[in-house]
Amino acid sequence: MFAKEEYARRRQDLAATLEAGSIAVVAGRIQTGAFDIFRQNNEFLYLSGVEVPQSYLSIEGKSGETTLYLPGRDAKLERSEGAIANADDPEAARLSTGVDHVKHHEQLANDLAKYAIVYTPLQPGEGKQMCRDTLSHGLAANDRDPWDSSVFREQAFVRDLSAKVTGIEVKDLVPRLDQLRGCKSEAEVGAMRVAGELSAKAVAEAMKSTSVGLYEYQLAAVAEYVFRVNGADGGAYRPIVASGKKIWNAHYYRNNHLLG
Repeated sequence: MFAKEEYARRRQDLAATLEAGSIAVVAGRIQTGAFDIFRQNNEFLYLSGVEVPQSYLSIEGKSGETTLYLPGRDAKLERSEGAIANADDPEAARLSTGVDHVKHHEQLANDLAKYAIVYTPLQPGEGKQMCRDTLSHGLAANDRDPWDSSVFREQAFVRDLSAKVTGIEVKDLVPRLDQLRGCKSEAEVGAMRVAGELSAKAVAEAMKSTSVGLYEYQLAAVAEYVFRVNGADGGAYRPIVASGKKIWNAHYYRNNHLLG
């Protein structure tokens, strides 16, 4: 979405908030195993723009020296999907992403052992059509299930990090990232303007299409069409197309009611 220089600026801004002798590391999202389009978590995307599963990104405090840790080449996958950034061709991955170094993700633990403090997100990472608040609510519900012992990706990473790299102090990176993300660059403002314009067009087109006998999801499909035909990859969140008795629900998302 943005130029390499934009991501480099963000990494330098983050590094400036970290003390010397510390490092920030963000774990990317893993493959789901389903036939879906991979979507990286927002924190990883914000700092790199890289959408490769099983990736990790480290940013050294103060210097901003950045290393991208990737899996090796998957020749079978590349035959069907095309070239994918990988650690077996580090120079190509480095040039395409603008990071300083590219390594195999197996090297991450040894590199982190050089630092006394490791910053990493301690809260659930946002994906497509997700926000931290609803993720936390869902995780709290899972915790009440006596048969569910699963943890979210970031929690699992911290657990494994503490087991594989001894003697480090782990701190939450999220507050620093949130503060940086709250201040938008010229490039980000431009992207937000385009998103706002598309949203207005989508809502207007859905309103013009409204009539008795349609389902709410059909109006949502009209908005989705406007997004897609204008170059976006869909809505940031599920659309709220509430009607009838559902209209009071500010976070309604089922969109399966017949308009009467």
